[in-house]
Amino acid sequence: MVFDHLFEWLNPGGVILGSTIIFDSSEKHWLADKIIQIYNRKGVFSHQDDTISALKQALSQRFENYQLKIIGSAAQFIIKKPLQ
Repeated sequence: MVFDHLFEWLNPGGVILGSTIIFDSSEKHWLADKIIQIYNRKGVFSHQDDTISALKQALSQRFENYQLKIIGSAAQFIIKKPLQ
């Protein structure tokens, strides 16, 4: 998991901003869904198993303070403090 490698780069009080594509978002536009499927098939993306619940679990298991916002098929997150 990429989050495990962020700890070494996060200074005390530091903030990490990030985003990813969520495959199971119910709010995604039909065109975004088609593009995601094409990119997954071509190997550009590999988001078939990326879900909102899996992302929430990954963040909550690693960070004490984070924010998560879902916009269509994109997930934006702010990470503020790793779990000790």
